[in-house]
Amino acid sequence: MFRLYDEPFPEGDYRYVQLAFVVPDAIAAAWSWFDLHGAGPFLVFPEREVDATFRGTPIRLRTRIAVSQFGPLQLEIIEQRDDEPSLYREMYGSDQIGAHHLCTMRSDFDAAVDHYTSVGAPPVMTMSDPSYGRLAYFDTRASIGVFTEVVEHTEVMRRALRGTARLCAAWDGTDPVRQLRADGGLDPVARP
Repeated sequence: MFRLYDEPFPEGDYRYVQLAFVVPDAIAAAWSWFDLHGAGPFLVFPEREVDATFRGTPIRLRTRIAVSQFGPLQLEIIEQRDDEPSLYREMYGSDQIGAHHLCTMRSDFDAAVDHYTSVGAPPVMTMSDPSYGRLAYFDTRASIGVFTEVVEHTEVMRRALRGTARLCAAWDGTDPVRQLRADGGLDPVARP
């Protein structure tokens, strides 16, 4: 099995911690990453509705997300389960797949917003979660081809990223796609 888990965990501001893809089916995409690259295990979060502000308008999205660690980067697979206008639909239709954003975690979230705004990339979608903190997406496609996401450095977010990295580093190759239950347990997900 192809493995890339020996690199150190990214530290400090402006280190990318995640590469995200938008896909039509998160489970099928997770299985494809496993088949092509040996990546896993993927943790599939239950479908959820999230509130956000997209280009100044409040929106509510239904998403299903899967994550895994692949070397120093977390892979995030995003399936938008509705056709509401969003940052994801702005770049890809419901039947399309592709790289969407790079994510960095910042200890000074407001300074990051100021930085991207000052270089001509103001936030185009924002979200806030009482546990995980704030996040913002910046349209950096003209410069690097994808959006840039900044997440606020909180201890909860750091623990979540490190937990996924540890799980993947210790992975024995079994059950490459796993559904996360409400109680925190994991159930194997069959190949579609």
